[in-house]
Amino acid sequence: MNRRLLYAALALGFSSVFTHAQNATPVQSRVTTQVLSKADRLLVRLLGYPELSGEYRIGPEGDITMAVIGRVNVSGLDAASLEKLLSDRVTEITGKPGKATVEVIAYKPVFVTGLVENSGAVPWQPGLTVLQAVALAGGLVQPTSKLNDEPGSVERSDAEYRKLLDDQIRSVATIARLKSERAHAPAIAIPDILTKLAGKDAAQDLIQREQLVLSSRMGSLDAQLAANARAKTAANDELHRLQEQRTLLDGQIEQQRSTAAEMNDLQKRGVVRAETAREAAFRLSDIEEKRTNTLVAIARVQSLIFSLESGETVIKSDSSSRLDLDISRLEQKIFQNSIELEIWRSDTVKQSEFLIRYQIVRNGGVITPDAKFYSELLPKDVLVVGDDGSSTPSAVGDK
Repeated sequence: MNRRLLYAALALGFSSVFTHAQNATPVQSRVTTQVLSKADRLLVRLLGYPELSGEYRIGPEGDITMAVIGRVNVSGLDAASLEKLLSDRVTEITGKPGKATVEVIAYKPVFVTGLVENSGAVPWQPGLTVLQAVALAGGLVQPTSKLNDEPGSVERSDAEYRKLLDDQIRSVATIARLKSERAHAPAIAIPDILTKLAGKDAAQDLIQREQLVLSSRMGSLDAQLAANARAKTAANDELHRLQEQRTLLDGQIEQQRSTAAEMNDLQKRGVVRAETAREAAFRLSDIEEKRTNTLVAIARVQSLIFSLESGETVIKSDSSSRLDLDISRLEQKIFQNSIELEIWRSDTVKQSEFLIRYQIVRNGGVITPDAKFYSELLPKDVLVVGDDGSSTPSAVGDK
């Protein structure tokens, strides 16, 4: 193959992938097992404290600084651990149960340099490969060293392509259902991309199946909220009854105090016997005891109502957090699949491990030579793309 045609094909293939990647929806990841040291910015929500909720950037030492709570080091923590730490800190400060959620807004980037169109930082997501990073950097450019006329090609079977396409179709249908559930929409709209990938009839069939799942899940959530609402209504009715009883007892106490005082005065003047005055005092004490018991019952019911109201918020919050997590995972998967599908559709794209050499600089100078196009990258990695005659870029790791 002519050398110019080869590099035109490579540039065309990676350019189409890059365009697709640019148009992809950004992913907000909340994978709770992901160590936060790889993150750059976090979204923290504290239930009941909107003034403390918001976006926080992780500093060079791995710290975030929050008003009231202070500086928190997130090094070595995952999202679940940080959520517990913040919840405990809120409880310690306020004396009330705290609930925090943590999401990763952005990770530290990967840096791509060498034989790519746009050297520099590219956004990292879990599972980012060398091939995807090169695509995000604009694709390959022609190296200065000589090339063989016949580069090797990546063979892709129809069965493998079909498996990847089916996975993408299922993911698109599932995320449509999850987004409808998050919006509490009763029906799922068929995404245009699903019709394009699967065809009109297959897309309708998939959405009908997802609709059954949506109805079941929304019915379950509504049942939980309805049970909570019934319990809260019953508790409010009981509270109203107890408050009326307290009002009645307050009136009886006032009247009985007047009677007891009058009997005590008459007893002192010898008009009534001492037993009569004591009986009036006993009746007053009995009514006051009933009032005390009523006040205790009122406090108990008020506490129950507060718990039920908090429970309603927790049910909705847990459902929303779970949906956000599932959606972010699928968005990441769809994004990665779309790049792979674009590569597979480009018959002209060729890959040669003899012509193009990938090297990964990690942890301040540790170099992984001869990385494969499917090798996964980590945040802050430096990917050096060169031809087969390139020297090992030891200086890159020192920068």
